Amino acid sequence: MSRFLAPLRSPSRALAAADPFSELHREMNRLFDDFLVAGLPSLSAGSAMSAPRLDVRESGNELCVCADLPGVKPEDVELRLDGNLLTLRGEKAHEAEEKKEDYYLMERSYGRFQRSLQLPYAPDPSQVRAEFDNGVLTIHVPKEAQQERSQRIEIQAHTPPGQSAPQVTSAASAGAGGEMPH
Repeated sequence: MSRFLAPLRSPSRALAAADPFSELHREMNRLFDDFLVAGLPSLSAGSAMSAPRLDVRESGNELCVCADLPGVKPEDVELRLDGNLLTLRGEKAHEAEEKKEDYYLMERSYGRFQRSLQLPYAPDPSQVRAEFDNGVLTIHVPKEAQQERSQRIEIQAHTPPGQSAPQVTSAASAGAGGEMPH
């Protein structure tokens, strides 16, 4: 997995990440926020949704990004690819009405969310596929052969006129136990 698959962070969060206690504090706040929003619907009415959690898997021929979006309709989700930046944004609106003989209850909740992920390469947007099934958005980002190739580039030393070029030995030709010349 590439180090470039980390979600984008704001500069203030990047500074806070250097301090483990700040990171712990932020995660504890998020834990309590998630509990309060999920556990007490009357407090969550009108509040913004938190950014959806992402699962990113890499296989030999594609990256697969999954986002849990319970209660969100596919038509309320926008997916954009700008170069190597994949952005998921949307809006959730929920209304529940309950009528019983002796009471009437109406609850509404809504919120917007956005999540961006920097990919290790800029894929062809026409090749990216997205599926939405039972509240889970799955995005398939194929890798192309040109993105897969990685090779060492030999550096040519410039030799001034009248001098002989030094012999360069690669690690492969030095042998398994040999050392590289200095």
